[in-house]
Amino acid sequence: MRLDWRVQALIAEVCSHHLSTRDQRSGYVNRDSRSRRAGVINRSDGRRRVALAGGQHGDEQEECESGDSFHQRAGSGVRQDSRIGVGCRIGNGEARARLLHFPFSDSMPHVLTSPPLTLPSAFRRVSGIIDRLSKGAEGMEFSGDERTVIAPFTGLPFATLRDATPDDVTRTFERTRTAQKNWATTDPSERARVLLRFHDLVLGHRDDLLDVLQLEGGKARRHALDEVLDTANVAHYYARRGPTWLRDDRRRGAIPIATKTWVQHVPLGVVSINAPWNYPLTMAVTDALPALMAGNAVVVKPAEQTPFSALFARELLLRAGLPDGLFEIVLGSGPDLGEHLIANADGLMFTGSTATGRVVAQQAAKRLIPMSLELGGKNPLVVLPDCDLARTVEGVVRACFTNAGQLCISAERLLIHTDIWDTFVPALIARVRAMRVGQAGWDVEMGVLATPQQVEKVDAHVADARAR
Repeated sequence: MRLDWRVQALIAEVCSHHLSTRDQRSGYVNRDSRSRRAGVINRSDGRRRVALAGGQHGDEQEECESGDSFHQRAGSGVRQDSRIGVGCRIGNGEARARLLHFPFSDSMPHVLTSPPLTLPSAFRRVSGIIDRLSKGAEGMEFSGDERTVIAPFTGLPFATLRDATPDDVTRTFERTRTAQKNWATTDPSERARVLLRFHDLVLGHRDDLLDVLQLEGGKARRHALDEVLDTANVAHYYARRGPTWLRDDRRRGAIPIATKTWVQHVPLGVVSINAPWNYPLTMAVTDALPALMAGNAVVVKPAEQTPFSALFARELLLRAGLPDGLFEIVLGSGPDLGEHLIANADGLMFTGSTATGRVVAQQAAKRLIPMSLELGGKNPLVVLPDCDLARTVEGVVRACFTNAGQLCISAERLLIHTDIWDTFVPALIARVRAMRVGQAGWDVEMGVLATPQQVEKVDAHVADARAR
């Protein structure tokens, strides 16, 4: 049992149903924070029954049914929804829907009804969004050189943006620092409500986000969906947990009775994030969300190849009620702006190569600011003789070719036991040859490499392997 793209599609549709079943008293459903277990029961009528059982507290069981539509039942609390979704029958009659976290089998039907990205029609569908985001970037009034953004599927330009200069970076940090002072005094429950609204907006605009991710990143649609759901899930997680974690915590004093000790969580200030091009939505936003929840402001520098995912996220955060100046973006290259991002920040997150990470760490250490570095690696995958051949082949394909292999945790080396070599290698080769590569459709298993430089790098790896 594993969480695959069909399950993710179902979860996205579940969440769209969730948006229409909010609890009016709290502004959000599922107020409890119990862990949950889930199982899927196949029924003779071809439908599925999803049984959710309370984890920490076993006092409630819920039964959810998935089907073509849901109709009001007397006393059941199931609300009508013309879309595919999940309605929940709950013991107290209250209808709820939630972001679900559970595995399904591979037979889960395709449920997202929006058309997948196709080119050149994709340009027509997203052209309005790109124009709007470009105008928003113009409003940032950067004074650097213009940069053309290329669509990997075509190799053709589709937008032009202006880069920031070091002085622009400094002015951006000054603006965010002013906004952060007020945000730091905002009650964590109010910050959480912003994140919850952002969660709803991400899911509500998932089709547009998928189009933008594919357009600027060259991803298969199923891999773009990973980013959208991850971003929504992270927003939901920190919104639900953050207020509790940020409460003042009383501890035993050094001298019992005579002294008291309190732990208080104080924001750092302004956090800078240098986001990579391979996951431009996830890496630009999911580190920013806990920082915002904790009362910080954030300045994000997206990769110059993929700026629009971060620009779209900023737009949605502002629509969710985040005050202006708390999530700001600077456009440009790492070599031009990286040093200034470090010099102005109170904390930083960097994703990139190990060599660049060493430089970043040295610069941050001089200022004694906290940092989080996600750097390169060489990840081996070991195949042993007692493996399930079919499952292992599928696992290797996912490990190697998710996002066209442009993933920090992708398997870059296969270590195959000699006892299974003659069986496993031909099976893997046949599966790879059968992979569906392209642009459109949920059945496409791999998109394209993001840049010509990536193509050259892969060509060099292939030539090196053949030479050996």
